[in-house]
Amino acid sequence: MSDATLTLVGDDFIDLVAATYPAAATLIGIHDHDAELGSYTEQSMAEFASQLRALKAKVESVEQTSLSAAGAIDKRFMLHQMDSALLEAEGTQWWRKNPDHAIEVALTGLFFLMTREFAPAAQRARSMEARLRRLPSFLEEARRTLADSPRVLTETAAQSAEAGAEFLGGVLPMWARELGNDGGLVRETAVAGAEELRRHAAWLRDEYMPRSTGQTGVGEELLASVIATNHL
Repeated sequence: MSDATLTLVGDDFIDLVAATYPAAATLIGIHDHDAELGSYTEQSMAEFASQLRALKAKVESVEQTSLSAAGAIDKRFMLHQMDSALLEAEGTQWWRKNPDHAIEVALTGLFFLMTREFAPAAQRARSMEARLRRLPSFLEEARRTLADSPRVLTETAAQSAEAGAEFLGGVLPMWARELGNDGGLVRETAVAGAEELRRHAAWLRDEYMPRSTGQTGVGEELLASVIATNHL
């Protein structure tokens, strides 16, 4: 293999991460998934980890002698990034344990579309509307997936959901009104989304809070892996 082949595998890795984490993709300037929120269930994350391990095997098979000095650095960096993504998918599992994960994904995905002027506002509004329409099923999926959450994270998530409802019910419609006809559907779906977040906050407090008995720490072994992998 050569530097060029390593680059192709790197492109596949970026594509996989962007498809799995659409809100983060919007942030870094990849806009193929701007209308999506992603899926964070046992099955979807297991599929992500499986595909990631296949890509990692390709990177590991690259002979150091076939790479330039820069390529050797790229290989090491890519392996660290892949291990970091695997730790999130299979180790810390914040997508399952942290009730704020789904809320943060949804809100940041909308916020980036509003504030990042990478495309005309009308185009970004269409993506925003699509994400807002996905919000009810996205939150429902999160409710089915959540487990082993510490109480403090559930309390924080309920507060985040309430604050997010204010953002969807106030700030987004205000932004959409400035778009005229192009913002009409955003206003409607944002108000509906605010109600969904309020219902989600109530579920967190009334139904999930009593079941939030998980440990607050991840354990010494996993923490050591996170420090070594994420922070080198």
